Amino acid sequence: MKRSTVWGVAALTAAAGLLAAVGCGDQPAADTSKSASATQTQQTPPTEKSAAVTPATPPKTTTAPPVDVKPAAGTASIVGKVVYNGEPPKRKPINFGPEKKCHEHHSSPPMEETLVVGADRGIQWTLVRIAGKVAGNYPPSAKPAVLDQKGCVFSPHILPVMTGQEVEIRNSDPVLHNVRLEATLNPPFNRNLPKPGDAMTVKFTAAEVGLKIKCDVHFWMGGYIHVLPHPFFGVTGEDGAFTIDKVPPGTHKLEAWHEKLGKQTQEVTVKDGEVKTVEFVFQPK
Repeated sequence: MKRSTVWGVAALTAAAGLLAAVGCGDQPAADTSKSASATQTQQTPPTEKSAAVTPATPPKTTTAPPVDVKPAAGTASIVGKVVYNGEPPKRKPINFGPEKKCHEHHSSPPMEETLVVGADRGIQWTLVRIAGKVAGNYPPSAKPAVLDQKGCVFSPHILPVMTGQEVEIRNSDPVLHNVRLEATLNPPFNRNLPKPGDAMTVKFTAAEVGLKIKCDVHFWMGGYIHVLPHPFFGVTGEDGAFTIDKVPPGTHKLEAWHEKLGKQTQEVTVKDGEVKTVEFVFQPK
């Protein structure tokens, strides 16, 4: 009796243990994951909080390189004359005074070049240019422009150059010469060229019309340098004529500039391949 009771109790205890084991088998996965999750949460800060603490890196900015604009492929030409509306003034010979070495260069005294009007009333030494900007990039000529002091006069009397172009100023006379430049947008200078063969070079960085150049040693010596940002210009010859080639199509402001008579402007419209003829008429002053 006692032995059977003991075996019954043991059987009931084993059955209870088996039921407990089966019942516990449904729970551990959820509990374990929660525990691991909680442990991981305590050890690793949440992503949102970390992002809020770390400042955002500003985006990098880049500057686009300058665009190399090609020269406008113009095929038009502007031709014409600059004329004087009056009787051509009489030119005076240059008085060299006691400077004998200046006389020796000339068989007869050269004439003043401030206002040169031909028999047909054409005006020499007038700058004709397209004023203002012209679309495109126009590098200066690699060939230096030359202004010579020869025979105690500046040659040529009017020298047009481009910005950045090298200008060589020479002394070809066996006398002391001085070179003084008066300018507003470009640096002025004052240099001595004491003997023949002496020279100086300069480049002008700013476009500027009417830079006066003279020699302080010889008061009659004078001329002008014009600095242009593009190649669309010309200087009138003895007959007052000029030509400007390879002009881009469009409407342009054309300007004629003379040291004594002043300046005039007019609008000119050209098409590719067209040859446009214009005329400037200056009144006596």
